[in-house]
Amino acid sequence: MQHKSYPLEQLNSFSGLLLDYLSGKDSLRNLYGNSPELNSFENQIQVKSDFSNLKRETLVKVLQKQYDGHSTSVNFNALLDAKTLP
Repeated sequence: MQHKSYPLEQLNSFSGLLLDYLSGKDSLRNLYGNSPELNSFENQIQVKSDFSNLKRETLVKVLQKQYDGHSTSVNFNALLDAKTLP
């Protein structure tokens, strides 16, 4: 089976903002912490792992309040587990 790949720009399926982000455009760098590259994931996981228990509890309370009265299957309490990245 032959494999073909196409530049994302040619697919006409993505916004200019997303394409600029994925290409690492300098004008967007102040809007995000890590670039969308494989070597950035380890740093991003570390940043997310440093999310304190107090922040987790606050996040869960706020999300539960926001979604009170709305039908959702999301288990916000899973965010209380330190192994769950927020």
